[in-house]
Amino acid sequence: MIRRKAPSNPKHEAVYRVIIHKALLTAWQQKKLWPLSFLASLLLTAGVYDHLLKVLQFGNGTQPFSWGRGGMGLADFTATAFQNVNNILFAISALQWVLAVAIIAAAALIASCVAQGALVYSIGTEHVGPKFELKRSLMIGARAFWPIAALNAIILLTIVVFRFLANLPVALTYGSNLSYALYIIAFILFTTLTFILAIIQIFALNAMVLQGASVADGLIRGYEMFKRHWLVTIETAIILIALAIFGFVVFNYAIIIAQFPLMLLVLLAGAMQSRLLFYAGMAIGLIIVALAHLFFIAFISQLQYATWTHLYLRLGEGGVMPKLHRVIRSLSGRFSVPKN
Repeated sequence: MIRRKAPSNPKHEAVYRVIIHKALLTAWQQKKLWPLSFLASLLLTAGVYDHLLKVLQFGNGTQPFSWGRGGMGLADFTATAFQNVNNILFAISALQWVLAVAIIAAAALIASCVAQGALVYSIGTEHVGPKFELKRSLMIGARAFWPIAALNAIILLTIVVFRFLANLPVALTYGSNLSYALYIIAFILFTTLTFILAIIQIFALNAMVLQGASVADGLIRGYEMFKRHWLVTIETAIILIALAIFGFVVFNYAIIIAQFPLMLLVLLAGAMQSRLLFYAGMAIGLIIVALAHLFFIAFISQLQYATWTHLYLRLGEGGVMPKLHRVIRSLSGRFSVPKN
């Protein structure tokens, strides 16, 4: 008697084999999307805010304006006048730098929001490969700029509030033995909440771009999807973290190996006492390292966007069974009562 294999249920399939594989292909083959992926990662990593805050602190160590020690001599008056003029010019120069950096940061934030929408649209609607149209994707991202900017602002503000609430008990009990325990608890709670917020944000972004949801509706859909499929999303996040760590280790070793020819070039320049060859080797090395880091960040970001977008679409089709449930099902199935 020949047993026929029962048709597979899509919910019981190993979703990671399909989604991760598809996301890896999208991240590697669709290099046209790498610029969008890099720009989209600027806002999600909040790196721009860190640089902006450092720039805004510039000039705190400068001397305050001084009109001298009260001397009325011409030399003292002239020296004080020149010092004040220099201080004013320095303040104007510092203000110009702050405004310039603020403008660049604002442009980067705008570009990041537009890139997020364009990237999700390109991956979610499969407008990639020969079908990829950068102009159309950017138009979609530009139209969704304000909702996406509001989404990022809400998530960022929520994280700030969570950070304040998490640090408040630690600050109130600072110096006591209880503060250490509260710090560990606050760190775990803050990490968990920010992790959940990140998943809700990417789901909400997909709902807004692919389904035309509003910001509030997108957040509700993202929360509901995470609540229904929280185990699948956690498993997916763990796989992405493992892939990112593995890729980071491989990337660093590749950079070290790639630097050997340049190190030999620098040593040769030292032996020949050639400054031109030395600086050329250093410049080439810095350019290679910088470009490699840009490509790596773009690839990892695109892998994450592709994974969550494909998972969002897959969960929207009816959902999948978590890996843990499938393992338990396969083990318990051996001890189940056979059917006639």
